This record gives sequence, C-alpha cells and structure tokens, in this order.
Amino acid sequence: MAEERTESEVSRDQIRTFRRVVSAAVAEIRSQSIRDSYASLSLEELIDQHIELLDGTSDPLRKSRKSRVQKVYDDLVNSLEAIKNTPPERFRRRDPESDANTPENPDAEPDPTTGAV
Repeated sequence: MAEERTESEVSRDQIRTFRRVVSAAVAEIRSQSIRDSYASLSLEELIDQHIELLDGTSDPLRKSRKSRVQKVYDDLVNSLEAIKNTPPERFRRRDPESDANTPENPDAEPDPTTGAV
C-alpha cells in the first residue's frame, strides 16, 4: 500500500530537485568558462609572462627578481671587498687561553706569527 506524501514533503522534494538542476547548470557554465580560459592560453604567452616576472616590471615599488638577486649579489661582493681591504692588524689574533674554539690537533703549538694552530 503506497503512502500518500504530504504537501510539505512534495514541496521539499521539488526544492531539492530545483537546487540540483541549478547546481548542475552553474557547474557546467563555470567549467566551460575555465576550459575557455585554459584554451586561450598559449605556451608562448606563459613563457612571456615568466620572462617578464624575472627580467623586469614597470612597477617601481615591486622590482623584478633579476634586479633583487643582483642587489643581493652586489651587497655580498661589496661586503667581501670591504673585508679584503681591511688591514690585517684590525683582525684579532687567536688566543688559545681565552678562545672557546679548540684546535683540531690539541698537541699542535700555535704559529707565533699568525696565532693559527
């Protein structure tokens, strides 16, 4: 014996069906849009975008990666040059009595001219 459904149950089923149909329609439209956007991209455009990201940008606040890496390299080289140009007497000699580092060979005597072991 089939039970008769109430009016609210029928209404609820109609709403669920409507939501399912609308959801499927929206999903289809969105997927078509995504497929179109991927289809419009070419390998050349992607390569050009990546080169632009690396080489340069017209935005003065956001420098290119190449210029940022170049700045780090220049700063490092300048720091090394400054250290190279520092006179040797500015560096502290190793003091075996007060330095925390232990020599590789504990029996070795420090060099009297450089203090190195």
